[in-house]
Amino acid sequence: MVINSIKILMVAFIGFPFLVFAQAGQDKTVTRQIGDSKPGTNNAANDRVQNYTIKAEIGDFGPSALAYLNYVSGAESVLDSVPIVHGKFEFKGLVKNPLKANILISPEGNRKSFAAKNVIPIYLQSGTINILSTGDPAFAIVSGTPMNHINSEFSTLLKPSKLRLQAAREQSDKVADEVIKEQHELTRKFIVGHPDSEVSLDVIYTYAGKTPSVDTLEWYYKTLSKEVKNSRAGKNFVLKIDAMRQTNIGSMAPVFTQNDTAGHPVSLKDFRGKYVLIDFWASWCIPCRGENPHVVAAYEQFKNKGFTVLGVSLDSEKGKQAWLKAIKEDGLIWTQVADLQAWNNSAAKMYDVKSIPQNFLIGPDGKILAKYLRGEKLSEILSALLK
Repeated sequence: MVINSIKILMVAFIGFPFLVFAQAGQDKTVTRQIGDSKPGTNNAANDRVQNYTIKAEIGDFGPSALAYLNYVSGAESVLDSVPIVHGKFEFKGLVKNPLKANILISPEGNRKSFAAKNVIPIYLQSGTINILSTGDPAFAIVSGTPMNHINSEFSTLLKPSKLRLQAAREQSDKVADEVIKEQHELTRKFIVGHPDSEVSLDVIYTYAGKTPSVDTLEWYYKTLSKEVKNSRAGKNFVLKIDAMRQTNIGSMAPVFTQNDTAGHPVSLKDFRGKYVLIDFWASWCIPCRGENPHVVAAYEQFKNKGFTVLGVSLDSEKGKQAWLKAIKEDGLIWTQVADLQAWNNSAAKMYDVKSIPQNFLIGPDGKILAKYLRGEKLSEILSALLK
């Protein structure tokens, strides 16, 4: 397995959803109760209710600083906030089944000031979750529950090589590649050494790279215990692998139909004969809005050479007006569709979209040519294809 990119346990930060925002006022404790079953279904037999408390000491970030708790539960995205008072804050809540989440520290007290170095990945699990940081929150120590203990063990294992990787990138790509290979080996040993923990499922997917091999994911999955495989997270992992198999580069792109802004049905089949970028985004997604100018530039450069874009929004019914407004503000003049089901968007499920922005470049024959094209990468690939 070759790791294409190393992510410092912050995968959810890349386009984490801002669908729910509950300001906590002056109280430093937020209590949240939410399930993770889909509406209209009964998953009680598989639920393991988690009553958690998060207690954090992270140092002084200033009088305006807020801590945010962000996670996705079923069709709902949650983003709760609480003031950081004398370097401390606390959250309490109830969820069904352990959930992966992020603590996001905002020194300025707003959602636009999030930085990767201020993201603390945690697991919402029954018990008291302790967070301790004396400097960079990215290297905070999280303890108190089994999954968080194992996750911190993994983070601590990779910390020295992460720091070396930061320095290596300033020296040469060759040195950086050597450190990445070292991280790959440490990760492999960690997964094989922790077959009984659901944390290993996240480690497999996060550290397999941005475009992981399905065979690689399956190999690691087979090393896990029967209990982990039969857990809800384990079963979801299998569904993820199946979805990835359908969206491998070279596979036929799954066909879907959704309504455009005027309510008219649009099918992916309508774009056969052209290069089309399926662009998953949402009006509330700050990284998506930041990426839009690159997509606009590529569209303007290649629209007369057989290229177009099909935007798929993960906005909800309540967010329809915000979606339409964002299209106008960002100058997205190509076809835009949505079923207004947010993270339950049927096309997003077909393409296993778990974070946005995310995109897939489809060839004239309907096959997937590339994916995860950020920044100038889209224009570079189109230049090679359409020259």
